[in-house]
Amino acid sequence: MGSVKTGITLIYWGIVILLLAIISGILVPFIVKDLETFVRLMMVLGVVVILANIITIVGKVMCLGAPQETGAREFIIAAVVADGLSLLISLAGLFQQLPSYAPQVANLLSMAGFVLFMLFLKQVAIFIQRDDLAQAAASVLTLGIILIVTAILTGLLAFVAPVLVLITGLVMLVVGILFVIRYVGLIAKMKDAI
Repeated sequence: MGSVKTGITLIYWGIVILLLAIISGILVPFIVKDLETFVRLMMVLGVVVILANIITIVGKVMCLGAPQETGAREFIIAAVVADGLSLLISLAGLFQQLPSYAPQVANLLSMAGFVLFMLFLKQVAIFIQRDDLAQAAASVLTLGIILIVTAILTGLLAFVAPVLVLITGLVMLVVGILFVIRYVGLIAKMKDAI
């Protein structure tokens, strides 16, 4: 389980770096007024986001060392494949013209990777006899699914009933904040529990 602990620790730091990059991306427009500096900083933050995703994927690859008796290996293998393909599509989109549906495919793969990773964490938590962490993983998975459904619903409502977008957007914001807090908390507890 040593490689799983290392993997989850890498995932934790990948998430922390990603969150810091997102917060920085939100703050940069308020701090930097020079357009050239703004563009450079946003490009740097884009690279940081890619690196955070790579760290997270490397962490998931490390989790492939989970013992077979955990019953979690199939979930992490599928999660690594889904996340890897999503990242490859995203990187390819930076360097060449891809079909218009490519970003949606990358997003679907990323969502599938998330669901599979949560199932992996739940199974590992059950294996190490931490029912509290298994329940936390199920809770984060539920919040993630609610967030995905709300995002899809918000996108659809933008065309049908734009006034409802504000309501679904607020729901998405509240669920998103709760999701991030619980997700980071789960990963932090898992890395210490293994």
